[in-house]
Amino acid sequence: MLLQDIRYAIRSLIRDRGITTVVILCLALGIGINATLFSVIDGVLIQPLPYAEPDRLLVLNETFQGGGTRFGEVSYRDLQDWKAQTTAFSSIVATANRSLALSDGSEVERYEGAAITWDLFPTLGVPPSLGRPFNADDDRPGAEPVVIISDDIWQQRFNGDRGVVGRSVLVNARPHAIVGVMPPRFAFPQNQRLWTRWDPPPPATLATGSSSSRSDD
Repeated sequence: MLLQDIRYAIRSLIRDRGITTVVILCLALGIGINATLFSVIDGVLIQPLPYAEPDRLLVLNETFQGGGTRFGEVSYRDLQDWKAQTTAFSSIVATANRSLALSDGSEVERYEGAAITWDLFPTLGVPPSLGRPFNADDDRPGAEPVVIISDDIWQQRFNGDRGVVGRSVLVNARPHAIVGVMPPRFAFPQNQRLWTRWDPPPPATLATGSSSSRSDD
C-alpha cells in the first residue's frame, strides 16, 4: 500500500510540474532561511568569542546626564581618565576604525583597518602568529610608525613570506614597518585587516574593558 502511495505521489508531481516547482522552491527557501538563522544564532549567542577570556570582556559606553547613550564611543580625555582611575578593570583598551591604503612598492590597495592602543591584543589574548604585537613604546608620541597585517594580506600580497616582518611599506602614503601578522580569520573588531598604532585623538573610539579577577571570600 505504501509503495502504491509513493508511486502515485511521484506520478502526480511529474504531471503537475508547476506545483512541483513551487513546492521545491518553498522547501529550498525555508531550509535556507532556517540554516542562516541557526548560523547567526550559533555564532552570536552560542559559540563563545574567539578570545582568551571572552566572559571578562565588556564594551564601555558614555551616558549623558540629559539622556542618551553613545554606544562604543568615548572621548580621548575620558578614556585617559578611565585608564588612570579605574579599579574595576584590569585593562582598558581602545580602537578606532580607519580606511587604510597599503602599498608595498607596487599597486595601492585600500583595506578596512583600525588604530589601536598597544595593549589591545594582550587584552584579547590573541598574539600575532608571526612577529610581535605592539608595545608601550609604539604608543609614544613621535614613535616610528608600525603596522600589523592580517593573515590574508600576508598570504595574498606577500605570498606567505616569513621575512615580511621588518619590511617597510606605505600606509596612507606614510612609511610603516611591519612588525607582525595576525592569525587566520582574525578581524577584530569587525572586518579589519590592518592595524596601526594609536595616534590620539581619533574621531571615535571603541573602548573595551577586561574585568579584574576577584576571588570570593
